[in-house]
Amino acid sequence: MIFPYSVGKYVAQRYHSAKCLNSSCTPNGSGVVCRPIACQNLFGCDTHGTMVLNEINGTAPTIPFPLASTTKNPVINPGFTATFQRIIFEVVDSVPGTIPPT
Repeated sequence: MIFPYSVGKYVAQRYHSAKCLNSSCTPNGSGVVCRPIACQNLFGCDTHGTMVLNEINGTAPTIPFPLASTTKNPVINPGFTATFQRIIFEVVDSVPGTIPPT
């Protein structure tokens, strides 16, 4: 099966988000879905499941490619087919004073 999926979302989930506590990624009795460790996002879980990324028009979606379980810090390929590119961003609610000003 082939379907569109954000490369940015895939990389964020696979490499920066905690695994779900159960296969359906539903809250446990305490309302917890996943438990991030120090180097992971404090919001959202890895819900990419069995989805993988592939090339489009012979262009790899990430550098390096293909991704492996040992890959560290992949980035979105800036040369990816322009027809399939879009800008993405995350909006995160925060408590004032907890994030240093930029």
